[in-house]
Amino acid sequence: MKTIIKNIGAIVTGDLAKPRIEGDAILIDNGRITDIGYERNLKVGERDGIIDANQMTALPGLIDPHIHLVVGDWNPRQSVFGPLEGMLNGGVTTALSQGSPYLQGRPQTAKGTKALSMLLAYTYQNFRPGGGLKVHGGSVILESGLTKDDFAEMHEAGIRIVAEIGGSGVTDPKEVNPMVKWARDLGWVIPVHFGPKSVPASASLLTAESVLRYEPDVLVHVNGGSTAAPWDEIEKTITQSEVYLETIFAGNPAVSHRLVRTLLERGELNRLLIGSDTPTSHGVVPIAMLRMVYELSSMIGIPPETAWAFATGNVADAYKLDVGRLRPGAPADILLIHTPIDSSVNNALECLARGDLPAITMIMVDGRLVSEHARNTRFPSRKIKVEKYVAPPAFQGIADPLLPPLFRGERA
Repeated sequence: MKTIIKNIGAIVTGDLAKPRIEGDAILIDNGRITDIGYERNLKVGERDGIIDANQMTALPGLIDPHIHLVVGDWNPRQSVFGPLEGMLNGGVTTALSQGSPYLQGRPQTAKGTKALSMLLAYTYQNFRPGGGLKVHGGSVILESGLTKDDFAEMHEAGIRIVAEIGGSGVTDPKEVNPMVKWARDLGWVIPVHFGPKSVPASASLLTAESVLRYEPDVLVHVNGGSTAAPWDEIEKTITQSEVYLETIFAGNPAVSHRLVRTLLERGELNRLLIGSDTPTSHGVVPIAMLRMVYELSSMIGIPPETAWAFATGNVADAYKLDVGRLRPGAPADILLIHTPIDSSVNNALECLARGDLPAITMIMVDGRLVSEHARNTRFPSRKIKVEKYVAPPAFQGIADPLLPPLFRGERA
């Protein structure tokens, strides 16, 4: 399956170091980007798919690093069905679970938590909500009694993330630290819950010292999940560590803005991640990730192409993902966005900078055209033109569950 997306107005890369590149065309072969540039300079050749972007903006699909889900596209916390399909229709093409603490009767034993994590891992290797959303659903909530062999078995199932430590499960460093070492030895990512309790079973990890003792890779919901820690403790996590810091939609917006401004002043925006923490008491907001991008851009004055990297390339770096950037070799997870009808601005980047919700006019995942209009965004002022398209086979699950395609170097 070879496709060209041509007549692009602007290309946003998702890479903080170079958030925009010149060009008007993207070439795709077998689900991956092969070249980006001006169509006149590219070796296009015969194509199965020809999509005219109609001068709209191309960007990598958003990555939500903080969701809480159970088996299938539902969650009992808000009695919601279809939240993941809704997220896809809000521009999210990859989502990462931070555990399933909201599951009624969640097993709180070593065998139970391992079984639940493996079930979720295998489920989402064979299920793409909305026909496209990639979900890493098997993050494990740490419970007493997990062994090194358990982690090896979970690794074989495709699990690569420990669910946020402190969000649920055990928190005593004497128990947690050996598990963290086993996970790290396998190359896993270690996020830690920061702030007051989210649910009664959570730990109250309020101090910088208490969260940094685990030597985490990521501190989740630094602006509160949804109640924020005192600013002096947040500031210590900024100045006394180099960990990634996640700010979420379902948190304190004033603290979020202060965090972003502080990192901006320090020249450390490479540490900033955007997440949703869906669903919490804020409920399910399908455009949560998109909203965070245009909120930070419009209210803090960060260029929208830079803010987009907080929800794409930065997340990919933090979680060792094979997605999140528009560049040769990357999966073709691509959005086309533009101004909604009757907008007062001329293009999608101006729309984001102004603080308006844009229209997503195309969602593509692994080179497959999923949607020509994301229903959870505004109606567009223009549409793509599909000149030619031969749909590839429908997603049927990965070929080998031991090689989840979401992670770098582990492609099915």
